[in-house]
Amino acid sequence: MAENAALMAAIPLALFRCDASPTIGGGHLSRCLAVAEALAAAGWRVAFAVGPDTAAMMPTVADFSLLKLSGTSKNELTAMRGYYPDGVDLLVVDHYQRDVHFEKACRGWARQILVMDDATGRRHDCDFLLDAAAHGRVYHGMVPVQARLLLGPAYALVRRSFSARRTESLRRRDGRAVTNILVSFGAADPLNLTATTLDVLDPFADEISITVALSSRAAHVNEVRRKLHRRMQLKLDADMAVLMSEADLAVGAAGTSSYERAVLGLPSVAVIVAVNQRNLARLIGSVGAALIIDGINSRLRTHIETSVRTIMDSGEKRSQMAQAAAGLIDGRASERVVKFMVTEVECA
Repeated sequence: MAENAALMAAIPLALFRCDASPTIGGGHLSRCLAVAEALAAAGWRVAFAVGPDTAAMMPTVADFSLLKLSGTSKNELTAMRGYYPDGVDLLVVDHYQRDVHFEKACRGWARQILVMDDATGRRHDCDFLLDAAAHGRVYHGMVPVQARLLLGPAYALVRRSFSARRTESLRRRDGRAVTNILVSFGAADPLNLTATTLDVLDPFADEISITVALSSRAAHVNEVRRKLHRRMQLKLDADMAVLMSEADLAVGAAGTSSYERAVLGLPSVAVIVAVNQRNLARLIGSVGAALIIDGINSRLRTHIETSVRTIMDSGEKRSQMAQAAAGLIDGRASERVVKFMVTEVECA
């Protein structure tokens, strides 16, 4: 038994502190899962420390060891230390409510700290910071001078289920007619933009399949269900890699799912629904990977309709968008991060 414990202790351990909920959606957890899958494949032990809503929101997190937390950030650290008294080799923090104070308190117990952020203006005490939409000096003075910055689209994280379907999906991007539109504003869609978009797409529903993706825990799922008719269908808790690879066009938020759509070459209309999505939207829009709608306003319906028609009316436009998207995000970010982490932990 002691021998088994010693063998386990020799295997590096990564602990992820992130959350998903009907309010914040699943973007933080999705990108953490991308790194977790790659670390596990590289032979690491992987665990998640999450709030009470997270496992219910995204059940796939239960594929890993799970520590359910409650209370303040100080209580969280006590719980994590109690569960892993020997410390962790890598602590990954992807949480807008945790910053330099939480990370500093984890020093010593966590031998290395990786933070994922979206240029939110928070200070961090970390060894590595990842932000796929950032560039230049946006984190100057916000992290320790010795921290390594993993910035730009080479670090755009997507789960392996998306990377695995990349080749198959890209074969569809030949300018063929649009027969399937995917509507997905994240698992939770707290602003209920799905319902708004279904109203806009109603004229197309006789001839084109319109697939809606939501979490079964989304607040507005019943309202969305009442709007379905003709060739509209609702998929709850679905495999998004499958839905995106089968779609010809997507309408959704300009969040983490933008990377997933891009790696599959899926032409899309991306709506900025939060300030922290602006850098990401700027990135994908600048290369022509998506048409960007800048925020929620009284003309949102018109903007969605105009953008959808622009993409639908031109096979050449769709092909160009697909090439731009796939060229921007190659789906190998998690491999790069893990290779980097393995080297750094071994040298630490």
